[in-house]
Amino acid sequence: MNNVIIHCKPSLLDSIKEMGLYYTHSPNGEVDVIVPDIDTPDHIDGVYIDPDQYLCEFYCLDYDQVNCVELA
Repeated sequence: MNNVIIHCKPSLLDSIKEMGLYYTHSPNGEVDVIVPDIDTPDHIDGVYIDPDQYLCEFYCLDYDQVNCVELA
C-alpha cells in the first residue's frame, strides 16, 4: 500500500490534530498530511469521481483548503 501526501493550508492544522492524522510542516508554510492511499472508484452512478477530492473527503479534509495531493 502506498502513502499519499496531502499539502494543506495551515488553516486545517487544528482539524488535522483533532483527527490524529500524521503531519509535518513544509518549508513553504504548508501542512503536509501523510496518509495511506485508498481505492477510488472511477464513477459513482455514472458520475466521474475526482480521486484527490474523494481522498480528502475520506479523511474529512476540506478540499478547498488543499493545495496538492501526491504519492509519497
